[in-house]
Amino acid sequence: MGKAVTDFEAQFCRSRVERISHATRSRLEDLVAGSADEMGAGADGEGALSGGGRSHFAELKTDPGTPGLESLLAEANKLNRVRRLE
Repeated sequence: MGKAVTDFEAQFCRSRVERISHATRSRLEDLVAGSADEMGAGADGEGALSGGGRSHFAELKTDPGTPGLESLLAEANKLNRVRRLE
């Protein structure tokens, strides 16, 4: 049963990835890999949260922390990053 589940999951993932545009696939890969040029703060301050070598995807999964303006802005940046994936 384990191999059947693994094969199904692999086929399922391939079929979903094939439906995504090349540009969106590239952005998803960058999100998970955290390319070196995105690790520093950009012109709009994006990327500053990803310092310390964590990928943007790892940053998206983090807990928002204590409520406050800083955590609200950090969560808004996460949301904007996901929206840019299209």
